[in-house]
Amino acid sequence: MRTKINIEDYPGKRPLRLHTRNWAEDGEGVVITVPSGRMFWLNESGAFIWGLCDGKYTIEEIVDAMIKRYEDLERNTAIKDLLKLVLSLQKLGVVRLL
Repeated sequence: MRTKINIEDYPGKRPLRLHTRNWAEDGEGVVITVPSGRMFWLNESGAFIWGLCDGKYTIEEIVDAMIKRYEDLERNTAIKDLLKLVLSLQKLGVVRLL
């Protein structure tokens, strides 16, 4: 059974990239090497989010930045997509929520 991801659990949390040297931009996105050595590629929108995972911005602030950048993006979709990505990156050991 899937657990529902709820923004109310995360609004003040600030995602922080770990292992800051284990990623590189490739012109179309970002390639991340996780602690296990596996590599993952984030597309342009994922790379935009990755760039904001510096521990300075809250989940709410990143959602606002996504909506500003992608004008057709609905808030609920932005929240869902952001939390899905951040929690996946956290599970991989490359992001921590402060």
